[in-house]
Amino acid sequence: PRIALIGCIRERLRLAGLARYMISPGGRSTIDICHHLVSKRSAVNWLIRHLGAEGVAQLGEPIGINTIYFGDEVVLHGNDLPVAEVSGTTCFAVNELTHRVPFRSNIELPTEFTECTGPEATAAVLESLAAFAERRAEASDEE
Repeated sequence: PRIALIGCIRERLRLAGLARYMISPGGRSTIDICHHLVSKRSAVNWLIRHLGAEGVAQLGEPIGINTIYFGDEVVLHGNDLPVAEVSGTTCFAVNELTHRVPFRSNIELPTEFTECTGPEATAAVLESLAAFAERRAEASDEE
């Protein structure tokens, strides 16, 4: 049914003169619609710059050095894998099928934090990172 719906949306966009938009299956149940020149990678790059969170080029820091991304389709041909190509970004693969996650230095599995996957794994990692940040802030206040 989702593929048929994608075909209907694609045809309606074409008839409306919006053929430059790409329609594809997103995650497990979503449909992605975006301009043909936009991908998750380019969107994350834009967001990093828009928020002023990019690394400092003069110090040799990559653009995504301050970025952590969580994706449930960080697999070959998965819709979250392009984000792992953003230089410096740490990408947590919260996929159910962890054996399909490609080996790359910036892709992490949340197994150090939890055995869960999906939103529960994301929450566990974020809680751990928040606790770490609080400990670091307290230590710096004591100095």
